[in-house]
Amino acid sequence: MTHNVDEAIYLSDEIILLGARPAEVKDIIKVELPEGRWSYDIRTVQGYSELRSKIWKFLQSEIMTASGFGNNAS
Repeated sequence: MTHNVDEAIYLSDEIILLGARPAEVKDIIKVELPEGRWSYDIRTVQGYSELRSKIWKFLQSEIMTASGFGNNAS
């Protein structure tokens, strides 16, 4: 488990996104980047930026919703 988006992408084959309290599984994202991620700069691989952006937007939405500034739609 990690709260670091880059670390999750680097280490995982799947990333489970949990909603705010009460925690529930909102999405499961497959990390379909080349194997051996430890051996190259993953940030330069096509698809990395899109994956990171998708996860970050989800987290921003959850934070806003939990803070009372958003709606419950993901």
